[in-house]
Formats: sequence, structure tokens, C-alpha cells
Amino acid sequence: MGVCTEIEVVGKSSQSFERAAAAAVKGAIESFADRCLVRRADSKGAAPSFTAEVVKFEMSVNDAGRIDHYRATVRVSFVSTVESSSYLSPVPLAHAGSQPAR
Repeated sequence: MGVCTEIEVVGKSSQSFERAAAAAVKGAIESFADRCLVRRADSKGAAPSFTAEVVKFEMSVNDAGRIDHYRATVRVSFVSTVESSSYLSPVPLAHAGSQPAR
């Protein structure tokens, strides 16, 4: 089974849009570093993959008309293959609609 987790991250740089986008991707990877779905490799040893899409570029301009900093909003999607039995605990059908005892 494949699991996809998608987040949007904003990166900032005083030098360029490219560096701002790279900072956003680095931040996204670091934020997922502690999640077992990202660190877990599938049975063939393949590590989880990700894609990144720049959603928006922005910049801040000072009173002198010079760029103070660049911002890039990036949508990052992490894809991992997991065993469903390891991560899902289905609710038995007999208990799915039952009311708690009073």
C-alpha cells in the first residue's frame, strides 16, 4: 500500500528564489525525519520518495527599492510504501456502530 503525505512549506532567503525554495524543501524533509513512514524502506530496500512543486514566489522590497528577502511556498509530497497490517488497526464490524455502555 502506498501512503502520500502532502505539506506546504515556506522557505526564506536573502539571496535568491532558488535558495528560498531549497530552504523550504530542506525544512520539509527535516520535519518528516522523525516519522517512521519516511524512514522506513520497503521490502526491496527502496527509500520513500518525494516531489516538490513551487506554489508561489514572493519578495519583500525595502524603502530604497531593493529586495530584502525572497520567499518560496513549496508543496512537498512524500510517498512511502508500507505494509497495511503494520500501520492500520481496523475497527471490527460488530463494534463499528455500537453505542458505549451507560
